[in-house]
Amino acid sequence: MEYEKRTQARMERAIKQVLGQQQAEHRPRQGPIGTIRRKYLISRCRYLAAQYGLEEAVAGFVYGKGCEAITGLGLCELEELEGRLSTMATRVVEACDLPDTPPAR
Repeated sequence: MEYEKRTQARMERAIKQVLGQQQAEHRPRQGPIGTIRRKYLISRCRYLAAQYGLEEAVAGFVYGKGCEAITGLGLCELEELEGRLSTMATRVVEACDLPDTPPAR
């Protein structure tokens, strides 16, 4: 009797372990690296928009993607927005430098 109970308990543990592994394989990965990158991109976009007066560009991009706020954007969209804002900020800085002086950076 005791042997059968131990064998059955081992089999149940093995089955639960296999089922747990299968369920874990189907879960989408929500790791801390994606979360940290996302927070950084949102922060960077907000900083660039405030620093260079690009709030309307951000609002247009966000609404164009069908979201109500910047936090509704996905990671790829945030990277695209940050790239656009960085390019705009670089152009603003270069346009404001005097032609006969070194860049004011």
